Amino acid sequence: MNTFVRRFAHVVLGVLSGLDRVMFRGTLRSLCRPMGLQNYLWTNGVLYKDFDRHSQEVTQRLEAESLRAARALGRQICYARCDRMGFMFNHDDVLGKTG
Repeated sequence: MNTFVRRFAHVVLGVLSGLDRVMFRGTLRSLCRPMGLQNYLWTNGVLYKDFDRHSQEVTQRLEAESLRAARALGRQICYARCDRMGFMFNHDDVLGKTG
C-alpha cells in the first residue's frame, strides 16, 4: 500500500484504513441509468416482470456472502445508522474491540 501511495502521491488525497471491517451500502452508477439497468437485465436473462424478485435475491446473496466472509475472518459485525450528521457510532469503539 505504501508503494502505491508513494507512486501516486501527486493524485492521492488521503488514505483510509480498516476497510476490511466496513460493509458499504450504495449505488452502482451503471444501474442508475435506464440503459445500464436494461443491459444488466438482458445480460442476466431477467424479464422486467421478474426484476423485483431478482433484485431481492441478488441483494440477499450479496449480503449473505459479505457476512460469511466477515465471520470467517472473525470480524465483528456492526450496523451503522447514518443520518445527515454522519455515522451514528463511535468507530474507535468498534476498532478497539476488533483490534
